Amino acid sequence: MMPNFFMLYGPNTNLNHHSIIFMIECQSNFILNCIRHTENNKFSTIEVEPNVCKEYNVMIENSLKNGVLG
Repeated sequence: MMPNFFMLYGPNTNLNHHSIIFMIECQSNFILNCIRHTENNKFSTIEVEPNVCKEYNVMIENSLKNGVLG
């Protein structure tokens, strides 16, 4: 994986009913909270566990199967 990597407006993030600017502001706030948590606890890195990432992607793919683009 890639420690300390955060992506704004990545895969599966297109919107059709809200502001993309608002979404990116929310993502930025989440990233800042992660960075603060890392600094406050004196961690050198933060990253997603590979199995958690895989489970999340499977869940997203399954939920998209019945969508308009599935």
